[in-house]
Amino acid sequence: MASVRTSILRETSTPTRPPTRSTRYTLVREEPHYQHIANRHEFMRAWAVQFELAYTDFRVIQLALQLDGKEHELLERFTATYDDVYEYEYAFAAGGLEGFDAKFSGRLDSYKSDVDLLLGTISEIQSLDRHPQS
Repeated sequence: MASVRTSILRETSTPTRPPTRSTRYTLVREEPHYQHIANRHEFMRAWAVQFELAYTDFRVIQLALQLDGKEHELLERFTATYDDVYEYEYAFAAGGLEGFDAKFSGRLDSYKSDVDLLLGTISEIQSLDRHPQS
């Protein structure tokens, strides 16, 4: 049976860009959640859908790293950085700007720093080459 070469992950669906029909997947994550909150936009359903999809992406990536079994330290860092960002985003998902401000007022720079760490960790995951050699 021939092996198929595909990247580990790809998510390209956002409210402003339709999903691809490609069978090649690599995580492409801009950071619309942080920008939405930083720009003081009110909560909206599209944001909530993206929030839930981001969690699903997180779990799939986490599972791929667990099954691979070779990147335990990266798995731990990915989980920790995602959990840090999740705290901020859940506060917004649960309570809008008011809920976010009640918990994280004055900590937008910390949120941005945690987002940057997460995106850096995702870049590391993207760089993994786990394709079998033919």
